[in-house]
Amino acid sequence: MIQRYDLHPVINRLHSQMNDILESALHEDRDTSAATAEWTPLVDILEYDDRFELYADMPGIAANAIEVGLDKNVLTVSGERTKYVSDNDNSRSKLERPVGRFHRQFVLPNVADSEDISASNHDGVLQIIIKKKDQAKARKIEVLSKH
Repeated sequence: MIQRYDLHPVINRLHSQMNDILESALHEDRDTSAATAEWTPLVDILEYDDRFELYADMPGIAANAIEVGLDKNVLTVSGERTKYVSDNDNSRSKLERPVGRFHRQFVLPNVADSEDISASNHDGVLQIIIKKKDQAKARKIEVLSKH
């Protein structure tokens, strides 16, 4: 049987390993979970005038298996995806989805309101909303003319 060689999983593993090395070098005194993570979820971060929105792909992971924490302006998302086990022991498998522990950290800017963060998991996507502090919101300043 001829199979097409797919570089995507290899590149993802390399990206994850490099991310782990950089995280551990930058945060040697922090939690070492990043160095022991087995995979890294893909994340989109959007910025609006009043908030940041973070979307992380977490298919097959229950909300109670995801940990979100904040320590000294560093937002941490971690957890574990377990291997899917089939009822049929005679099945053939080609497994591409990573399993095991995952860990991501994000340094929040000073404008982020650490007291106003919410997280939800819907359809395999973790959504984290981080509000901005009131004084950080963009505003227009009127220029007055002096006579």
